[in-house]
Order: sequence, then C-alpha cells, then structure tokens
Amino acid sequence: MGLSSGSDIFNPVASALIDTYAPAHTIRAVLGTLLEKLRDADWDTYDESREEFRDNPVIAEVFARNLGHNLYGEGSGTLESRPKGGNAVWVLRCTTHGVLGTGDDTADEHDRLVRNWANHDQEEHGGDGIVDTDLLINREVNG
Repeated sequence: MGLSSGSDIFNPVASALIDTYAPAHTIRAVLGTLLEKLRDADWDTYDESREEFRDNPVIAEVFARNLGHNLYGEGSGTLESRPKGGNAVWVLRCTTHGVLGTGDDTADEHDRLVRNWANHDQEEHGGDGIVDTDLLINREVNG
C-alpha cells in the first residue's frame, strides 16, 4: 500500500466518532482496533492521521498505545505499551542503558516517561533536554 494511504480509511472513521460525540472508551476501542488492522495489512496511518488529530488527547493516546514512540536525541529509545497480567504498562527503554522506567497504563504516566526520556537524554547522552511536546498525550493546545 502507498505511504499514508491508511489515513484515507482512518481519518473519516475518527472524524465520525468525534462528530457523533462518541465516548472516549468507544473512540479508544474502535480506533485501536482499526489501527491494529491497518497495521496488520501494512497500511501506514501514522504521519498524516496523527498530525490531523494531534490536538485530540483521546486519539493521541490511541496512537501512543497502539504504535508506541521511537525516541531520539543524542541517544535513542522507545516508549511502548506492553501487556502485563491482564493490564498494560508503559515501558521506557534506552538502546544503550536498557529499561529506564515503567508506568501504569495512563496518559499521565505516559507523559511522565516522555519527560523522563528528555532528562535521561540530556544527562546521559548530552542531549538538549527539550521535551518533544508532539509526543505528549495531555498537552496544552495553543489557539
């Protein structure tokens, strides 16, 4: 499939859920399943769809939870949601130093670990320490 062609499927479904005031748990379930199926079929939705809905915290959470993040700076790592005993946990991992931390399966814990990555990258790899706010689920939306 072509790059970002999955957004032709994902975006109208996400918009319909928003337009009909679907509850957050419904949005998470429907879009999480849709992302999983699109990814299984090798359709890319990440760049265009993530950008289109970046100011919607529920959809930002769906992307984070289902696709994780590759983290960069002077070092590199990942932040992913992993199953653990019927629940899930966020796992922050540095390619050099291994697991740096975990957090409960909440948006607040996700964002705490994104901030921890910026601190780790600065202290251990000489990075700038700036948090990539595009990765945050609960970010301030500026007019």
